[in-house]
Amino acid sequence: MRIRLSVVSAAILLGLAPGVFQAAEEKKPITLTFFHMNTVPGSQKVITDAIAAFEEKHPGIRVRETIVGWGDAHSQFMISLVAKRAPDIVMLGGTWATEFIRLKAFVPIEEFLPAEMKDKFLPNAFEALRDEKHLYGLPWEGATWGMFYRTNLFEQAGLDPEKPPGNWAELLAAAKALTRDTNGDGRIDQWGLGFPAKGWEPADFWLPFMWQAGCRVVEMREGKWRGVMSDEAGQTATRFFVDLVRTHRVTPQSITGMDWEAVKNGFVAGRFAMMFNGMWVVKVIRDSAPQLEGKWATAPYPAGPTGIRAALGYPNTLHITEQSQHKKEAWQFMELLYSGHPSRLDQYSIEVCSLNWTKNFIALPYSKDPLRKPFVDSMTFAHYPPGAPKYEVFRKRILNPGLQAMILGQRQVKESLELFDREFNALHP
Repeated sequence: MRIRLSVVSAAILLGLAPGVFQAAEEKKPITLTFFHMNTVPGSQKVITDAIAAFEEKHPGIRVRETIVGWGDAHSQFMISLVAKRAPDIVMLGGTWATEFIRLKAFVPIEEFLPAEMKDKFLPNAFEALRDEKHLYGLPWEGATWGMFYRTNLFEQAGLDPEKPPGNWAELLAAAKALTRDTNGDGRIDQWGLGFPAKGWEPADFWLPFMWQAGCRVVEMREGKWRGVMSDEAGQTATRFFVDLVRTHRVTPQSITGMDWEAVKNGFVAGRFAMMFNGMWVVKVIRDSAPQLEGKWATAPYPAGPTGIRAALGYPNTLHITEQSQHKKEAWQFMELLYSGHPSRLDQYSIEVCSLNWTKNFIALPYSKDPLRKPFVDSMTFAHYPPGAPKYEVFRKRILNPGLQAMILGQRQVKESLELFDREFNALHP
């Protein structure tokens, strides 16, 4: 005869209180899932070490990572939400949070966030993290974008390497002087200016020209998001952007097949005398091209035709998802990432040669480095990408392909911008 004992019966037979078994049952390990993007070994070590420190401090909790590429992160997180398999903690890029806040994907963090911790951040750090009532995450590391230029090639072209272009006219003049056939075979092998325009990147290098011309790109009108890309300023900016390739021929059409790394490689090889790229590229060049030491420099974006200076720049963001079953524990892990002097966030930012929007970080010696300082200074006039809820969908489906088509001469500027406005508006009825 088989005898089946309940937990309570077994406890009575063994002379133990039932609570002993209940406590044992309640101490099942907790697993936190952390979804993030990482491409740099040094910054991954910061995360790995943080997880080890957290698990040592909290023996009953394990942290498991899901690491995805930047180009796939938005769609992969969206899929996880729809499938009800969202991670506990998620890192997002730039203003992606705006869209997901409207989908109620995140937990408001006011109940977790101490006032003294919030005060560590710059005032504009939370721009993409709010709605009318709540704050839904914390700023993570981020970057500003700016200019890189080869000082030795400036000298060869008779340009002053101490005076990088400060406005559009100077940018075009320098780019023309630097675009050369160095082999004498009738083919250009040194281009004045390069910038990434492959896949998901074209809009990131078009937006600063729009802002510098005074175009707001999108704006809120009577409670609705509306595109204003086809206004006069937008047409001026986009024509300048496209004419670098189509008319002035200081930038090659082949940029539509180049990501940030390919453009960086062209800069290192001398195929681009100037380039626009992100701050992290400072570290990449230093680490991979020591032969260029003393032959390159950085500068902020040049100002637009009316003197407006603007750059792309934003912190990425970190959130606890609404689907998380372990919100308190998720906050404890997030809090650890921001702790220490320098903090783990500082360490992570340094490893990827990026920035974070905290007051302490700006004061670090790291931020005073001559090659980094123009990017740090650009934080004061940096703009976030548009915060409209469907901007990311618009950027992928309409904006980036349209910009590539204009660069390749397949579409005209005015008609393309009018189409951009119509398609953007249709996504925001």
